Amino acid sequence: MGVDSQTGEAITGFSLSAFYWSTPALVGDMLYIGGTSYRHSEKSGLLAMKLVNGKFTSTDQAQWYFPGEETLEASGDWSGVASSPVVVDGVIYFGGLDGKLYAVRD
Repeated sequence: MGVDSQTGEAITGFSLSAFYWSTPALVGDMLYIGGTSYRHSEKSGLLAMKLVNGKFTSTDQAQWYFPGEETLEASGDWSGVASSPVVVDGVIYFGGLDGKLYAVRD
């Protein structure tokens, strides 16, 4: 949820059905957030959304999406990203539940 820093009033937001435990990274007009899902019931991975006129595009109109792989555990029930993304020089770094460190150029 995006809020006005002066009034605290909600000005933008979005709702997603996957679990989004990570802290999002906001760089310029792009928001990056990692999500997880149980048994691939929902879209999990890294989602990039753009701010347009101060509001996020809908999740159906995400700029791009990088899918998560299954976990390393034997059951492999969970997939996605639980770490917070870090953006350096146009590269988004994040850890997947599969035990891998990813570097994705925007």
